[in-house]
Amino acid sequence: MEEQKKGGNKVLVIVIIIVVALVALGIGCYFVSQYLARKTAENMVNSLTGGKVNVDTGNDSFKLSDGNTTISGNQNMTWPTDLPSGAPKYSGGKIVSVSSTKSPQTWMITIDKTSKTEFEAYKTAVQAAGWEGTDENQILVEMFQAAKEGWVLSATFDPSSNGVLITISKKA
Repeated sequence: MEEQKKGGNKVLVIVIIIVVALVALGIGCYFVSQYLARKTAENMVNSLTGGKVNVDTGNDSFKLSDGNTTISGNQNMTWPTDLPSGAPKYSGGKIVSVSSTKSPQTWMITIDKTSKTEFEAYKTAVQAAGWEGTDENQILVEMFQAAKEGWVLSATFDPSSNGVLITISKKA
């Protein structure tokens, strides 16, 4: 009976070792596949741009940069802090990506999960901040454009996706 119990314990230990090894192998394969996917994406972008773009991915985020233009996105994007003074912050929705260009100096902010009411409030905030010459257009999307101190601000609301795109750039 004692020998049968020792034999059963050996089988149990072997089964536990196999299960732990399979779990470790599965976790290792996951990280290897994530690494390979990231490297494949980086290599594709580098081959398309002649290797002049730095790609940084990880933690559900991305960042592309070529020295002049930077495009980034992640689950916790925040309002850019280097915008021209007087550019009002969009208070609704969720920022999903921000891109900026040094020359010509431009920012593009993509916002998701917003509403027409929040878009209208932003338009009011832009006007209250002294931006002038608001041009409006409403065909399939709603948009407006305003200018202040050598800068042009354009904002577009897409009701089909509840998304907003804000572009701020130096006047040409």
